[in-house]
Amino acid sequence: MNAVELRNVTKAYGDKVVLDSLRLTLAPGGRYALMGPSGRGKTTLLRLLAGLESPDAGEILGRAGLRASMQFQEDRLLDYAGALANVRFVLPRGASDADARALLAELLPGASLDRPVADFSGGMRRRVALARAVAAPSELVLLDEPFTGLDADAKVRAARAIAPRLRGRTLVMATHDEEEAALCGAEIVRI
Repeated sequence: MNAVELRNVTKAYGDKVVLDSLRLTLAPGGRYALMGPSGRGKTTLLRLLAGLESPDAGEILGRAGLRASMQFQEDRLLDYAGALANVRFVLPRGASDADARALLAELLPGASLDRPVADFSGGMRRRVALARAVAAPSELVLLDEPFTGLDADAKVRAARAIAPRLRGRTLVMATHDEEEAALCGAEIVRI
C-alpha cells in the first residue's frame, strides 16, 4: 500500500465549508485520530477516504484500488441477524469465521453471538459494528466515533481486541477523546 495524500481538499455543503484546503498524508499502516469540534469535517473526511463522497476541490492521491472498511456513526447492522452473522456478512465467500468468532468473543458476553442484534444494548451493537469494520478485508480502516456508548473498561477491551487485527492496515478514526486516540496508538490530527 502507498501513502494516501490529500492535497488542498475542500468540501462544502451549500454555503458551509467543512474542509478547506486540507493537506494530509496518511502513511501505510499509520494510525490517525481526527479531532476537532463538531461540524469541522471529521465524518466528511472519513466519507471522502471511503470514496463515498468526492472533494469539491483538491485531490486525494493513493486511494485508487484501496479497499476501505468503515464503521459509521450509526451502527448499520442487520437487526434480524446475530453478531456473528453480521460480521460474516463482510467476509469473503468461503472464509472461515474462526477469527470473527474470536474477535467477537473478546468484545461481547459469551452467549450473545447468535442472538439477534436487535435485542442488544447500544454498547453491544457498537462493538458488533466495530468488529465488522475491523474484520472486513481492507487496507484502510475508517472508524467514526468507534467507542460511543462504551464504558471505560469496554473501550480498553475493544482497543486491545482490534489492535492486533489491524495487521499493518491504515487506521483513521474520528473521536472527541484524546484517551481513545491513545488507546489505539493513534497520532492526533486536528481539523
